[in-house]
Amino acid sequence: RKGKEETIEAKRVLAADGHDSLIVKSVGLNEDRPVMAQSGMRLMGYQVEGVETDLAMNAWVALSVPSLNPRANFWMYLQGGNRNIIGGGATGDRSPQENVDLLLQMPKFQPWFKNVRIVKKLAVAGPPPFYGPIMYPAKGNVLAIGDAPCMIEVTNPGAIARGYYGVQCTIKEMNGGAGYQDYADWFR
Repeated sequence: RKGKEETIEAKRVLAADGHDSLIVKSVGLNEDRPVMAQSGMRLMGYQVEGVETDLAMNAWVALSVPSLNPRANFWMYLQGGNRNIIGGGATGDRSPQENVDLLLQMPKFQPWFKNVRIVKKLAVAGPPPFYGPIMYPAKGNVLAIGDAPCMIEVTNPGAIARGYYGVQCTIKEMNGGAGYQDYADWFR
């Protein structure tokens, strides 16, 4: 509830509250986690049509191009109906839009972007710090799933699979088995 603090006790918790998970923070799973990009970065994205790749629909691609963007990745999310999102950030002199425009023109990526048409410019919020993956996504009675242990780890089909397997491993853990270890091994 807004403005009110509540305490809830549970035998087990699945932290599935996103990349900047309050649950993950509260149990200390971020303590040894690498920070990939700090807040203060400016971000932007485009919705585009005409991306030509062999990647599956709902694929999420991170592109590292240090010559354009030394402190962060670009990203591409392939959605259904030829609606794709391409975006990136900026920390230096160039704007994020200039960086993304330069990415779209790079010869290395021309097979993907030669027929791209920008449908609209998107506002992108943030960011909070972008963390690297949690190497062991469990602590105490908490298992981190979805985007909580690894930024943009999953899209809808992957999120459903991670959630289902997370529940199965939690049940195993509650019954005295090594369910969290099973999930961590599968997660890696």
